Amino acid sequence: MEDHWRLRKAKTLVKLLALAPGHRLHRDTVLDRLWPDIEPAAAANNLHQIVYTIRHMMGPGSITLSDDVVRLCPTGGLRVDVDMFEQTAASARRTGDIGALQHALQLWTGPLLPEDRYADWVIEDRERLTETHAAVTTLLGSKLSEQGELEAALALLEPLASQHPLDEQLHRVLINVLAGLGRRWEAIETYERLRDRLDDAYAAEPESETKALYRRLLTGGKPMPTTTPNNLPESSTSFIGRRRLLSELAASLGRTRLLTLTGVGGVGKSRLALELGRWVGASTEFPDGVWLVELAGVQDPELVASTAASALRITLRSGRPPSTALAEQLGPRALLLIMDNCEHLLEACSALIDEVLAECPNINIVTTSREPLALPGELVYRVPSLELPRGSALNLRELSRLEAVQLFVERAWLTAPSLRLNSKTAGPVAKSVIGLTAYHWLLSWPPLVSLISRWTSSPRD
Repeated sequence: MEDHWRLRKAKTLVKLLALAPGHRLHRDTVLDRLWPDIEPAAAANNLHQIVYTIRHMMGPGSITLSDDVVRLCPTGGLRVDVDMFEQTAASARRTGDIGALQHALQLWTGPLLPEDRYADWVIEDRERLTETHAAVTTLLGSKLSEQGELEAALALLEPLASQHPLDEQLHRVLINVLAGLGRRWEAIETYERLRDRLDDAYAAEPESETKALYRRLLTGGKPMPTTTPNNLPESSTSFIGRRRLLSELAASLGRTRLLTLTGVGGVGKSRLALELGRWVGASTEFPDGVWLVELAGVQDPELVASTAASALRITLRSGRPPSTALAEQLGPRALLLIMDNCEHLLEACSALIDEVLAECPNINIVTTSREPLALPGELVYRVPSLELPRGSALNLRELSRLEAVQLFVERAWLTAPSLRLNSKTAGPVAKSVIGLTAYHWLLSWPPLVSLISRWTSSPRD
């Protein structure tokens, strides 16, 4: 609709008819929309005048007024961009085809009639079309995400989410995309913003599906099925990052029966082993479960086998060496055994593991230790530290992607729920992460560990 129309009401009537079903409206509806405050006779006279104007602008057959019905292009041939968009969008949503969805979005030219932003008669149509556009974009983002095109999906969804801050379905797709890109902390913040806005706008909570997604983010993934036997402890905090590493370690269990996670104290070996257990426990590879043997509190090497038996809920037969009795009872089982903190019991752990692997062909073992066990077939993986902030220039977006920063902020949030990573806290957070990592590394430095051990065992202390 060009701007050279002499009568604004004539231009408005064409818009009304273009949006109306069948491009027709009853005369009384037109009069009520265009001249609600004047006498019916005067309004009818005005209608005849603008119909004449429209015929002059668009041609003799462009509009008719007969039998109290006003029709736009009654003989056909009318093409309206709104109709084309809605028809294409409806078809694309039915099929879910990526190409069709993209074609529908190409027909979108922005919010309906921005020059009539405050006109009551356009609000309903504008909202309907805007919701359709959001639905098409959300579905396309979801389909792109399923195809692994996460960056393309994010480029579609991020700007749309700011325009539709209360659209839960849109935000669920966005949260999944952010999590898939490894930007888990941003995904959590996206949920929290949505939750706060829903509370402010409607005093309502997010839907159960949205809250379930949030819980999965906090726990770091899907829990094992309740049917999988295990003694793994419930996780009280979320597991940050290392998704690719978990996938690699899970795949390695198909190539080796003994996987040892090594590294300095505090690097996350135990937590990584537990998450690996939950990860593979969700599959069908180990029908007899995933079992944790915690050795940190065991000081006597003679108790390693009995500690493992207790964790596995096995009663050892008397008259046999404990390791032999354990291997005999485990013989046919298919399970994953996690032996945590083996470094101070290396010889006893190695002897037990060697016997179990020899007698139990369907058992895989994961150990955590500061030193390898040096057994045949052992695959040793040194667990790296999380990437730390570097340089004095702190880019907030880059900082938020670092897993060490995500871990610090989440653990700090448990003590100070008001803490958020933003331009004001970025500097202190980065320095704290670097400082705490250096402090922890120093406490794990072997010469210092040895010295502390001698001090604490001295009678004078």
